[in-house]
Amino acid sequence: MSPEEPISCEIIHVNLHDDPEYAAFSYNWATEDGDDSKSRLVHCLGGTGIPVTVNCEAGLRQVGERRLWEPGLGQNPHILIDLEPNVSAM
Repeated sequence: MSPEEPISCEIIHVNLHDDPEYAAFSYNWATEDGDDSKSRLVHCLGGTGIPVTVNCEAGLRQVGERRLWEPGLGQNPHILIDLEPNVSAM
């Protein structure tokens, strides 16, 4: 995925008792100079977007297409994110 290509995702609700497959994705998203502003946007199916930090966006680009649990991305810490970098239609 190129740095210019928008990141797209689908937010899904799952029952963790069903043991879904996912990767945990969480750490301090501030840059080395302390910038933790959410100046980037991850596009979600349905037309919504999730603001993220520059470092979070870079991390999402590194992991590629997969199902993630990132408690900082959603309002509910039990939501999983399906990253779909090749989805262009919103």
